[in-house]
Amino acid sequence: LGMMGLTESQWRADTFRDLYTRKVQDSIREEMNVAKKDANEKKKAAIDKELASGKDFAAVAKAHSEGPQYESGGDVDWIGRGLLEPDVTEKLFAAAKGKTTDWIETPAWLKKFLIIDKQEAKGPEFDKAKAGIIKQIRDEKKDQKYEPSQEELADKYEKVKARVIDIAVTDDNKANERIQKMIESAEVQVNNPYALAYQAL
Repeated sequence: LGMMGLTESQWRADTFRDLYTRKVQDSIREEMNVAKKDANEKKKAAIDKELASGKDFAAVAKAHSEGPQYESGGDVDWIGRGLLEPDVTEKLFAAAKGKTTDWIETPAWLKKFLIIDKQEAKGPEFDKAKAGIIKQIRDEKKDQKYEPSQEELADKYEKVKARVIDIAVTDDNKANERIQKMIESAEVQVNNPYALAYQAL
C-alpha cells in the first residue's frame, strides 16, 4: 500500500466506494432491464398485431426493429446453417417459405423472421452441388476418403433468405447514461434512493 501512496484507511475507503458504486450501478441496470422487459412485451404484441393485419413485414421492420438491418426493412439476405445460435437456426429452418417464425430469444435480442426463400438439401440442384460439398468437407478434414453424412451435407448446403425484426433484450446504453448523469451531478434529490446511496459513498 505504501508503494501505491495509500494508507490502509484510504485503501479501505476506496475499496468500499468501488464495491458500493458497482452495487448501485447493478441496481440501476436491473431496474431498467425490468422496465425494458415490460416494454418489450408490449412492443412484441404491437408488432404481431400489425403483421396479423397484413402489413408488409419490411415496413414493420423499418418502423419497429432495433437491429442494424432496420433501414433495409430487416433484410439479412441468405443465412447458412451454423451462422447463428443453434436454437435460432433450428427454428429459422423449421419455418416454411413465406411464413414468419415465432419470437426467438437470444442473450441480446428478441427476433422474428420472415422466410423469403429456402435452399434445401433435396432435388436436382442439391444433387448437382453434392460432389463439390463432399470435396469441401474432405479438404477441411484433410481426409480424401472421408464420407460425410447427409446431415453434414445439409449443413453445408442449406440456407434461408430472410428478413428480421430485432428487439434488444436490455437497454444498457440508457442505464449507462443514467449512471453517468448521477456521477456527474453536483446535486442529488432527497427522495432518490440511488442518488442517496451514491452520496453516502
